[in-house]
Amino acid sequence: MVSPESFGEVRRSPLTYKQALAWLYGLQRFGIKLGLENIQRLLMELHVSVGNARASRAVSGASPQTSATAKVIHVAGTNGKGSVCAMIDSILRAQGYRTGLFTSPHLVTFRERIGANGEMISEDTVASGLTAIRVLIAEWNPHPNFF
Repeated sequence: MVSPESFGEVRRSPLTYKQALAWLYGLQRFGIKLGLENIQRLLMELHVSVGNARASRAVSGASPQTSATAKVIHVAGTNGKGSVCAMIDSILRAQGYRTGLFTSPHLVTFRERIGANGEMISEDTVASGLTAIRVLIAEWNPHPNFF
């Protein structure tokens, strides 16, 4: 198994878009770890709750000012997920909601996977977000993986 140390010292300076994607894709070396523990820990440390904001703040200890509550629609199945998600995103934006959309896989660029209010995420936002996550998870054991 490849250890996090094999990726070298964790840089505190921002990664470029290409460096950030190389780091992210490198996490595939850790294989697939089923379960929600890593994503739940990541959300908790980023002070993002999914569901009841009051209960999530009580568990995480985060203040109301630093917690964000995400309302999530998870679409699963064999066929049509991308189309269904695009329609839900469009309907919610038409009703005045702020939306975030994640789809996978991408066709041309990684940026296609993540959208905010109908706009594809920028390279700078990908780089800064992955830089922050890289620093946050540097010492985690077990190490999060790409999946």
